[in-house]
Amino acid sequence: MKQLFFVLFSISLLFVSCENEWLPTSETIPETTLNVIRIAEPTGIRNCGSEALMDRLMQDPDYANAFRAKLQQMEHASESRVDCATPVLIPVAIHFQGLSNPDRPCLETMAQEQIAALNADYTASNSEIDNWSANVSDWFPGINIRSACMEFVIASQNHPAGSGLTDGQLAVTINQVDGDFDSDWSGYLNIFVIKNTGYLGYAPLGGDGNGDGVVIDAEAFGNGRQCSGIGASAPFDKGRTLTHELGHYLFLDHIWGNGCNVDDGVSDTPDQANENYGCPDLGISSCGSPDLHMNYMDYTDDACMYMFTLGQVNRMENYLNTSLERILSNAASVLGEGNNGGGGGTTPDPSCTDGIQNGDETGVDCGGSCTPCEVPQVCSSPEA
Repeated sequence: MKQLFFVLFSISLLFVSCENEWLPTSETIPETTLNVIRIAEPTGIRNCGSEALMDRLMQDPDYANAFRAKLQQMEHASESRVDCATPVLIPVAIHFQGLSNPDRPCLETMAQEQIAALNADYTASNSEIDNWSANVSDWFPGINIRSACMEFVIASQNHPAGSGLTDGQLAVTINQVDGDFDSDWSGYLNIFVIKNTGYLGYAPLGGDGNGDGVVIDAEAFGNGRQCSGIGASAPFDKGRTLTHELGHYLFLDHIWGNGCNVDDGVSDTPDQANENYGCPDLGISSCGSPDLHMNYMDYTDDACMYMFTLGQVNRMENYLNTSLERILSNAASVLGEGNNGGGGGTTPDPSCTDGIQNGDETGVDCGGSCTPCEVPQVCSSPEA
């Protein structure tokens, strides 16, 4: 297995007190509120604040010890897996912050659309996935894609006390949670939608489920719908900022790791020197092999990232099942009958006319119950 990776930017911190025994993974992130990280205004290309977050978190010796325990556990986890019989249900709560005159019905629909897009990406049922089998996989012998055995569902009952939500309502809060940590929402995959973060998003490398979660900037959440000053626009309008950041939460590093000699800890991702932006040509190469720039853990535009490798899926499943028991054990209590409480994780009906991909549409206002889509465009590739 390739070495990890993400925190080499803070290697001196990572190995503080190396003589100490490994801590059990139950002793994880301290339950203290994290301050939202902010930098300069976004530049129009993908950026991610997870490295900055980890740099800060690793300054806490308890956190650093707990992280080393997680790292050791993942390094010894099996890379084999059996076929998925029943997806693991993951209860989600979405927290919109800093809104004036919020339109709750619109925000709930936006949340449902985002989670539907997330599920499509993680189960390899997104519309662009056919690009891989069409003419891309031959560039990457030995690399396969696979559906993750997990389903994200917005919680709909037994909400935390003081949330103002009643049974049957979606776990969507508006101006009730501040920042990127709230212990009242322990046991949920929390998505904090925050304005003007300076990043498209960020998440810890390996979440804990104790009130932490994934931060998505207000201008990168969703897949095209606009509500109350929230909403993504091109080239980040397919909901894939959340796909990327959730990969970090489930213990995936950026695919380029730390250059050609230190990769991302996943055996079937090729070495890559640096991040890629936009929609690169197929066949662009570094480290002596083609870059897997269509991977969700690169920095390419939403339209040109569309897959996880089998090894990445195995790693996320292993992390979910070994380190996020708080979230998994909470699912039965908060998801309601039918696993989605009458709509918590379902996809809204397709509109076919609103200029947004929703419902069972496989493209914008086409596919599914709407008119057929044209054959998807593949990001440019060289002549064979």
